[in-house]
Amino acid sequence: MPDITNYENKHSPDDFINYTDNHVYYNRAKEDLINAVNNDIHTIILYGRGGNGKTHLTNELTDYLNINGYNFHQVECPGNLEERRDYFISKISTPEKKIIHTYFDVFEHYNYQLSQSYQTINMDHIRF
Repeated sequence: MPDITNYENKHSPDDFINYTDNHVYYNRAKEDLINAVNNDIHTIILYGRGGNGKTHLTNELTDYLNINGYNFHQVECPGNLEERRDYFISKISTPEKKIIHTYFDVFEHYNYQLSQSYQTINMDHIRF
């Protein structure tokens, strides 16, 4: 397994109001993602509104995720509510290892449980 202690933490401008909290929350999400990968969770969903570091986190850990067999998916929502639900379920139900970015917790929103291993990581409270 690669040494992940050398990955840098994300930094925001000094004038950002919640500078310290955002770094703590981001680093906690990072630890959660690394732990999910180490525990061989097949579907990992990073969720939250834009600008909170989902893409940055995935990019920061790209080599680590690739070595562990994870693919990345940015899930877009086509159609009406039922079509969006079916689309999400089709994306998250595949057997491959994957990291998915969404704007909300799809399992809670669609009241859906997977039979396989999954984990959601809430990044909605982070703002950069």
